[in-house]
Amino acid sequence: MTDMVVDGAGAAAAAPDAAGPAQPAPEAEQPSVPLTYSIHSCSSHSAAFHPNNILYDRPSDQTSRWSSGSNNPPQYILLELETPAVVRRIRFGKYEKQHVCNVKEFEVYGGLKMSNFTHLIRSGLKNDSIPEDFDLPTTVSGVVMPVKYIKVVPLVAWGSRSAPFNFSIWHVALQGVSDPTYVTAKISAFEDLQHHEAVRLCLKYFRQRNFPDSFERLQKRTRISLEAPILTDLYAALVTEGAFAQAEQRLLDALNSGILSEYLSKFKYTPEWTLLRTVREDGTPQDRAETPGMRGGHQMCIDSGAAYVYLFGGWDGKSELGDFWRYSILNNRWDQLSANTRDDGGPDARSCHKMVFDPATKKLFVLGKYSDAREASERQRNELYCYTIEKGTWECLMDDTAAHGGPELIYDHQMCLDPETSVIYVFGGRKLVHGAQDSKLFSGLYRYDCRANVWELLREDGAVGDDDIPLTSRIGHSMLHDSVAGTLMIIAGQREKRFLADFHKYTIDSGKLELISEDCSKQDGPFPGFTQRATIDLQKREAYVLSGLIKSPETDTKTSKVRNSLWVYDIARNKWYCAYENDNTEPEYWSKMDKVEPCPRFAHQFVYDDMTKTHYLFGGNAGEVQGKHNRLSDFWKLRLNRPTIEAITSRCQYLIRRQQFREMCRDNPKNAMRFLQSDLSAAVNHDDPEQSREFQALTASLFSARTEPSTSTTFDDRTALFEELITYFPAHMKQPQTNLVDLIKITGDSTEIPPRPTK
Repeated sequence: MTDMVVDGAGAAAAAPDAAGPAQPAPEAEQPSVPLTYSIHSCSSHSAAFHPNNILYDRPSDQTSRWSSGSNNPPQYILLELETPAVVRRIRFGKYEKQHVCNVKEFEVYGGLKMSNFTHLIRSGLKNDSIPEDFDLPTTVSGVVMPVKYIKVVPLVAWGSRSAPFNFSIWHVALQGVSDPTYVTAKISAFEDLQHHEAVRLCLKYFRQRNFPDSFERLQKRTRISLEAPILTDLYAALVTEGAFAQAEQRLLDALNSGILSEYLSKFKYTPEWTLLRTVREDGTPQDRAETPGMRGGHQMCIDSGAAYVYLFGGWDGKSELGDFWRYSILNNRWDQLSANTRDDGGPDARSCHKMVFDPATKKLFVLGKYSDAREASERQRNELYCYTIEKGTWECLMDDTAAHGGPELIYDHQMCLDPETSVIYVFGGRKLVHGAQDSKLFSGLYRYDCRANVWELLREDGAVGDDDIPLTSRIGHSMLHDSVAGTLMIIAGQREKRFLADFHKYTIDSGKLELISEDCSKQDGPFPGFTQRATIDLQKREAYVLSGLIKSPETDTKTSKVRNSLWVYDIARNKWYCAYENDNTEPEYWSKMDKVEPCPRFAHQFVYDDMTKTHYLFGGNAGEVQGKHNRLSDFWKLRLNRPTIEAITSRCQYLIRRQQFREMCRDNPKNAMRFLQSDLSAAVNHDDPEQSREFQALTASLFSARTEPSTSTTFDDRTALFEELITYFPAHMKQPQTNLVDLIKITGDSTEIPPRPTK
């Protein structure tokens, strides 16, 4: 298959002004049914573990599995469906115990013919006894793709770290649409798409080989466009005519029209960490007594409009803290607002509480705290405090929220605030009930109207609404308020001893709960984790999750570790990717890197300034990196950088002018020198060492110009430039990425040299 990219892999469907064929109106949802298959073939198998074993789900039978006869790649098992179908889901059954041969990572391919497979997913399996389901993408370039064959390719076994174990798959079940009328129609539409793409490949080949007559005849006969009209015009100006000024203007007009948004959204961020060294008013460094000390389990929130970060409480490894601080972003300075908020009419010292900021009223709200359930006194209640910034005063709004319809005393919950309505949402956390030993009661989902001073219970722990989805409470999770969509985003956390990686969205108006993912790590998202910290950018429609304690596929299911990673979630595209990761946990390494990037940690705080697009990180528990009782007091700023529109347009200008300069060197070196010093120099960022060196090296072209310019070389150079420039355009606007010649398989028969004639 050429560039018919699986839509689930991130490619957009063909746009009207691009090369895709017109698509029929969406059809009614077809029900999924179990699909019958047989084993077509496999790469190898051990004598006792025949591939037919995977047809049966027998988790207690140690022999009921396919086991490869080797671990040398590629190993695979090929399933042949009874009839072509649209396969929507694949399930992997497992053995009742962990096993070293269990598949850890795998890929799945699908196709109508054995000669043409499309990559569907790459994911991983846990080394446990719980069956796992994976949704398979069903469309390619907007067209439904039926398959006859499913190919499962194991990549890594769980025991491969200690020894080269073979792969075992215990059971596979498929679900999808098998209705003959529906599938036959989809096969026809899919074959039309294949023919359409074949024509586009031929058009690309004719143009690359500079066969304009063949190109025009094929395009006229088929009425199929190679690309969007704007790119055809760019090609004509740049490659055919060599009208560089016109080509530059057309390209810049296109780039500035908004088409770069898709390219930039797929471009991964580059993290830039900065250790903040705060200063006094006179510019001298603040000492430790003038800044917050080491702690974990504290709270921070940010007032982006006034450029202040607030920090309250925490645990320093020995005692609860009640100090209250404000950081000025503009002045890079900490100020202590209170050494002990209890003395100022505020909350007592605490940790594992939550604090939110209301930009409308300029108030901070504090709720909850940790307390050992075995030491909980009858007087302990869940107090709600409010700090009015303009007055600098604390007020206890309620001394017992449970008595007013709110939650009981809780800790490690989550809170977020709707700035338009001044409504606070509280979810999860562990209840602390007087007299209970080792209490494991979890709190539900509540809303608090700050203006009306009224609590409301929205859902109890485990309650099921009309959506038939239980809302399972947890601790150490993340929760974000998406005011654009009117939803709460609930991510990961811990329930009892189990680390979670699920992702739910709760629609506030309807009360509907939606399960976005049972395990984000299977969709390239965060691993199961505790005290992961999340922020949101409503303008960019992105959420950010900084890791804490995690359980990753690299560890067994009983072990957690502290790991540095930052994940970005594209809300509109429902896509995760890792923007930053550092797996090193050696103390010696981090002692050298302590001024370069923060060491791994949990129980930290992470806030986001949506005006300057900057994150701030303070403190936490370094765990295994620096000792389990060593809290941190470092303060970091994080910027996530990606190319800007200005940088891309400047780069494109430079590339076009560089080609123009090289051609001028062959025709008129004197004019080329003037062009180099003026037009080309203006498109170079001379502060960038790499660009500056590249620019200086161009002067050599003046002395190595050909005496007779080659037409074919000029055409090839311009074509290469055109293909570099269109990388910034969305996939649905461009020519196919695949080249026709790369699909040609030359067999031994076709390459035989004719025998020399005998005398």
